Amino acid sequence: MGAISIDLTAITAIWMGGVLLLVPLTGLTVRWGFTPFVHALAEYRGASRGQRSEGELRNSVAAVEARLNDLESAVEAHRREAEATVRCA
Repeated sequence: MGAISIDLTAITAIWMGGVLLLVPLTGLTVRWGFTPFVHALAEYRGASRGQRSEGELRNSVAAVEARLNDLESAVEAHRREAEATVRCA
């Protein structure tokens, strides 16, 4: 029986060439394939954490703005009182 000669260098070159082409292709496929899954998972996790709707966020921002306006008014009134006290003294 004769032995089969295997050219290890040629096999390695073919394998590396295939890997060189298949790894980026696989990476792109996985990236584009998992994108909808990741978005759906993020949306689910956001909903389960109690993220608020746009209307609720607008109401919250409006409340913060109203509180800021109240604080600015209080600071301004305090500043006027302090100036009046300094002028009288």
